[in-house]
Amino acid sequence: MPDLVDVQSRDGNVELGLPESKYAVRTAAKKGDVTVNVVKDDASGRSVAVRTRNGSIAIGKGGKS
Repeated sequence: MPDLVDVQSRDGNVELGLPESKYAVRTAAKKGDVTVNVVKDDASGRSVAVRTRNGSIAIGKGGKS
């Protein structure tokens, strides 16, 4: 399982599939929707940061552990 995921896009959607776990999640989308379907826990040692200017963000379960 990843301890750190940091994704940045200027123009375009970001879809991220993560193994089932708890994550400290930070997102920013200036023009687009944000959907987070993982367990969020700011105290988790696993950190996910996703940013995009023009696009949507979708974070869900889907990766292998």
